[in-house]
Amino acid sequence: MTKGDLLVHAEDTRFDGNPLGDFGSVALLDGARCFASVLYIGPQSDEELEAIANTIRGDFTGHQIGTSAFNGKLVIRILAATSYELRAQLIPVIDRLRGEKPLPRVWNL
Repeated sequence: MTKGDLLVHAEDTRFDGNPLGDFGSVALLDGARCFASVLYIGPQSDEELEAIANTIRGDFTGHQIGTSAFNGKLVIRILAATSYELRAQLIPVIDRLRGEKPLPRVWNL
């Protein structure tokens, strides 16, 4: 992710081995077959982003979701057993981050 000519976020994710059999630990997807990473960079302060992160964590108690707010960024990771479950969890997260702007129709379930 760049802001102007400045790189503000980069990730490198790679899975080797048996992608459906080796991911039983929490660090390696905890048996989930689907995952998503959401990166939000907005005008909020780190404290405001942390408040958003706490709200998201609270709203998804019982789900496999993690959040981090730092350096003007909010990173959200979601794990799910199926792509439908993943999408069902992603929609309210993205909806919250968009504020008053509605989600595109393609995101309707």
